[in-house]
Amino acid sequence: MRAGLTDQQIVKVEKALNIKLYDWQHKILQASDTDNRTLPSGRGNGKTLIYCVDLAMTEGIPIKVQDIWKYSDSYGRYGGQYDEHFFKDMFLDIWSKLRNEGLPVRHIVIKIKGNNGFINKDFKY
Repeated sequence: MRAGLTDQQIVKVEKALNIKLYDWQHKILQASDTDNRTLPSGRGNGKTLIYCVDLAMTEGIPIKVQDIWKYSDSYGRYGGQYDEHFFKDMFLDIWSKLRNEGLPVRHIVIKIKGNNGFINKDFKY
């Protein structure tokens, strides 16, 4: 479930990432739903960045670190190299910066082998 971000939270996002967001990115983060989003076309204009911020700050089931690539904004479109490496690294970098700034972020777990099979453990990046 999405809860639109406040102006104060957006300022903290910008501080955490050391960037100034575009107006259209503000509108996406302030929206409480995903309908009627107008995104710019082309490459290199911040769509993946704002998608990562939005995903990191959206409430939902915990994400397994091994499955982050499945949440890619272009899942399957450009092949596994984009999903498994570029997107995963970018998301984890943004997620950790937001968390370190004290913003509420989605829970991430890592699946590890324990004595009684596999367990999910809190992920620390």
